[in-house]
Amino acid sequence: MILVSVVTALGLAGGGVWLFTQGSGNSHSSASHGSGKGSANRPKNSSKPKPVNGRLLLSLAEPSVPAQRPTSGMWVTEQGFVKTGLSKVTGYDPTGGRKWELPLDGEICSASRHATSDNKVALLVRGSKATGDVGISAVDHCTDVVLLDLGTGKKLWQKQARSGDQTVEFRQVAIGGNAVAAGGTRGGAAWSLNDGKELWKPKPEDTCHDDNYGGDGGKLVAMRRCGELEHAQYSVQTLRPNGAVASKFMLPRGIKDAYVVSAAPLIVAVDANDSSGNGVSDLMTIDDSAGDGKLRAKFSMGNGRYAVKCTYDSQSCGNLVVGKESLYLPTSEHQTNQDGIPSNEIVKFDLSNGRVKGKAASPEATWLSPMNMDGEDHLIAYQMSIGDINNAVVSIDPEAFTVTPLLKLSGNSHHSLNRFSPGADWLLWAHNRLYLGRESINKPYDEKHQDYLVEVWGAG
Repeated sequence: MILVSVVTALGLAGGGVWLFTQGSGNSHSSASHGSGKGSANRPKNSSKPKPVNGRLLLSLAEPSVPAQRPTSGMWVTEQGFVKTGLSKVTGYDPTGGRKWELPLDGEICSASRHATSDNKVALLVRGSKATGDVGISAVDHCTDVVLLDLGTGKKLWQKQARSGDQTVEFRQVAIGGNAVAAGGTRGGAAWSLNDGKELWKPKPEDTCHDDNYGGDGGKLVAMRRCGELEHAQYSVQTLRPNGAVASKFMLPRGIKDAYVVSAAPLIVAVDANDSSGNGVSDLMTIDDSAGDGKLRAKFSMGNGRYAVKCTYDSQSCGNLVVGKESLYLPTSEHQTNQDGIPSNEIVKFDLSNGRVKGKAASPEATWLSPMNMDGEDHLIAYQMSIGDINNAVVSIDPEAFTVTPLLKLSGNSHHSLNRFSPGADWLLWAHNRLYLGRESINKPYDEKHQDYLVEVWGAG
């Protein structure tokens, strides 16, 4: 995953939940819509925290499956953590004890990265469970939107959308502006957060569609596509609670795909003929304070120079973190000395002008990936080992850009740890623990090693 997205800006939500990251008409109502930064005043602490040798506190084995199955979603609360599994969601206490379990009709294709202030998240679920040994991706028959209470495990409501005589299939789901919205190539739909009342849905005759949404608290943003995929015109639309468009920014023509990375601040990713395979050529920050949105800054991904990846299947982007007026991006692995030993950097950008504020270099033979902000100040990153060095959780100073280890992970767990992929799976540092959760599971490729759905690491 997010997530960021992402998922995207990841941090402590108001309710105590830690988060792992369109016709040209101007209304999304059912009637007319067819279809983080360092603190300058903080006292300086000259002493560095001593790194702790971590141990595996708990692990949950992957369920046996004949082929790929999606398991999108993971959240950490004050009472424990919640993880999606194979057609179910389970709440755990801090020791891994099961608190509650909610069976679902099918596999979980996508999940909202952000929770509401009262601990609610949205899930995108298949209408029925997969059968046979054919792999299922995150876009296969994903028709049902579920609102879940993370505290109680209660399913508050479950909805579908119909367009003509067809049930609409979606690719992703988001919460924002007191609404739950699901987007896809056939259009987007939304429901009231409080009671599940339908707010809008696509119509068969629509020529413009909401491909994806981004949400954050009271804000919901739609990525609207008009025309066929090969010659699409995209616009970024910030929506009012009733679905009306509060702000609109037209993206340049010639864009293949576009995604909402963050709603507040508003950041989008676009693919303008990227050839690196990452699915993104540029990131853009947008000022949506007025009816006509304005471009604040543009960040080129350098044709693969930065290891940010966006996927058309899940309509999301991973491996980046948004802080207060700052954006953190990891560079791709590259050689940094004459010996040819690879490493990378995390680069901090100013959201207002796109300029580089600084960068933190990974130690030799390691690779850094941003995870989430520690409040509004330090960036927390995951350090993966390319050689014999242990994986670790590190803190990056926002001004000096020094890398300080917080938790060193056991070298005996390289296999299981490296099965979790930063930018694709769910990784989060919360309560001095590292949480890792799988975005999808598959048939084991190695019978000698156990793969895990969840691992939680902490002090030894």
